[in-house]
Amino acid sequence: MNNPMTFRLPGAAAAVFAFLLAAALVLLQPASGAFAHDDLLGSNPADGDTVEQMPGDIVLRYSANVVGLGSTVLIQDAEGNDWTDGETRIVDDAMIQEVRSGAPAGEYTVLWRAVSSDSHPIEGTLTFTVAGPAESQAAPENTPAASPAAAPAPATPTDSALPSEAAGDSEQAATGTDATGVLIGAAVVLVLIVALVAFVVRRKAKAGN
Repeated sequence: MNNPMTFRLPGAAAAVFAFLLAAALVLLQPASGAFAHDDLLGSNPADGDTVEQMPGDIVLRYSANVVGLGSTVLIQDAEGNDWTDGETRIVDDAMIQEVRSGAPAGEYTVLWRAVSSDSHPIEGTLTFTVAGPAESQAAPENTPAASPAAAPAPATPTDSALPSEAAGDSEQAATGTDATGVLIGAAVVLVLIVALVAFVVRRKAKAGN
């Protein structure tokens, strides 16, 4: 009585299958370091710092160059008033936001949103404290000095200050790209499985003959 025939893949076929399977697994893995979101490395003033006077601008530095579209910074005092002056500037891996003159002493919160180099929006907050009023807070020459109560209140930030729509579009585009990569990887794995099953069936049929 013959022993049952044991099925084995030929050496070349096994090597090819192993290579294709490894390639499929790589495609199915989440985005690696090259596609990871950028991180905030530091700021000036740093988070939690106390400075003597409000600096002329706030600088945020990231782990890679950030995208200008959809990137913005707000500088809010304890009452929620925004002290930003003009648009946020992008210089390589840095976001720079100028501060309006006349910012009083107190605690400030910086709310930032950036579009990282992988097109995903990232955001966060940091705080710092200004110990004394800015030198530029004095009334201009030939202008009657106004009391703090009579001075015009800084503009209150609105929802339009953060271009969430632009950032959302970038996030949707990046999400679509990630989903496409996963679908392609899944299709490759499915094709490999079908090919392997067909190969095994064919070999068993030949062995039976």
